[in-house]
Amino acid sequence: MKSEMTSGSLVPSVLSDSWGKHESNPLAIVQIIEHHLGIGTFHLELPSGHLYLSDAACRIYGYAPTRERVPLNLILNALVREDRRRGADLLSHAIAKKCGYRFVLRILPEGGSIKIIEVFADVVLSKLGEVVAVVGTVRDISERAKADAQAAGRSLLVRSLLINIPAAIAVLDRDMRYLAVSNYWAAGHGMKSPNDLIGLSHYDEHPDLPAEVRREHQQVLNGATLRRPRAYLKDRKGRPIRQTCVICPWYTMEKKVGGMIIMLGSVDMANALPAEKSETSLPTREEFLHLLATL
Repeated sequence: MKSEMTSGSLVPSVLSDSWGKHESNPLAIVQIIEHHLGIGTFHLELPSGHLYLSDAACRIYGYAPTRERVPLNLILNALVREDRRRGADLLSHAIAKKCGYRFVLRILPEGGSIKIIEVFADVVLSKLGEVVAVVGTVRDISERAKADAQAAGRSLLVRSLLINIPAAIAVLDRDMRYLAVSNYWAAGHGMKSPNDLIGLSHYDEHPDLPAEVRREHQQVLNGATLRRPRAYLKDRKGRPIRQTCVICPWYTMEKKVGGMIIMLGSVDMANALPAEKSETSLPTREEFLHLLATL
């Protein structure tokens, strides 16, 4: 799990002359945040150790909402064993160094399932500069963490495919900058590693691309999928290698075109495209999955 320390003292001194003179109502703002964003708040008084949780924070930790003090050890014990010491160390360090902190840790509420929570905290200083409280927010980010893990898994899968697939493939963003390339693509462009191309512009790497090809790229960024014959590469005797170039868009979560995928494959003369500008449709999703299963 992740954690980081912040500079601290974001919360005004409890005796600051400016505290409480804002036109907005801090309590109302907190209630809006809790109701609409599901973010709970906590207030730990020092040196008494009295801890108070908002209704949303209570629910996150698996307790019925209460205005009474909540024992600090109950909250720390809600952390899974592997994360418990880190949670206590972060709190102790924040108090000793008078700084804020952020952590992402796992909790196991009584009778519930493991949750992943994110906490932002800061210290409250007295006029003399002593830490008199630690306040902060807590929210359940289990769903987001699950989605992030799934995305990371898909990213690893894509990278594994790009490393091992025997074809030249490049994934680019809308600005035609490389996001990922296969080993075959990197090798075909004289690179030792695919990472050598990441972030570079496709047009900077290929400044002599004809206007027709650039127009095709624009069509793809507008949602078209194109399949074209190409002869970018040459064999050791300098003869052009016939290839099929498939260019298709990829989409963001908002269903907008995020960029394009360029795939180059060598063509057996017996299976050459029937026309110079073939519009042959791509395989369906089911056909593609069946093809993957046969590799």
